[in-house]
Amino acid sequence: MSWLLVHYLYNTQAVAFATFQTRLAAGSDPALAWSESFSALTPAELDKQLDHYSRYGKFSEFNRP
Repeated sequence: MSWLLVHYLYNTQAVAFATFQTRLAAGSDPALAWSESFSALTPAELDKQLDHYSRYGKFSEFNRP
């Protein structure tokens, strides 16, 4: 489930996810960093979006040498 969440956030909420990671790196409380970064994403909505993404989502791939 954690892989799916990170994958989803990286591919669909890139700016908010980057903001969340920046706040965590700065030492913010994780719950506060989450609410500030994803204020419109309720747990119920996140579950709904994760379910849809796991079935139909498109994702980015980057090949590295």
